[in-house]
Amino acid sequence: MTKYLDIYLDTPFGCGVARLVVNDYAHFVYTSNATEIAAIEKLVKKKGLSYREAILKIVRRKQKHRREGGKRKKDDRS
Repeated sequence: MTKYLDIYLDTPFGCGVARLVVNDYAHFVYTSNATEIAAIEKLVKKKGLSYREAILKIVRRKQKHRREGGKRKKDDRS
């Protein structure tokens, strides 16, 4: 699933709506979603990862989850 944001542009050259599409890593770097931030903070504080390492771990987990068709094991929630 691709994350995107619709943005309105008002420039000297004209106005319009555009779609900003970002990859999974950029999505988590700039997220304002409290649940996603909490997941990153948990890995940083409890597992001792850097923010970069924590985000990469979450991205890999999401990509694996997509490849497996959305199935999630109960013990795979760390």
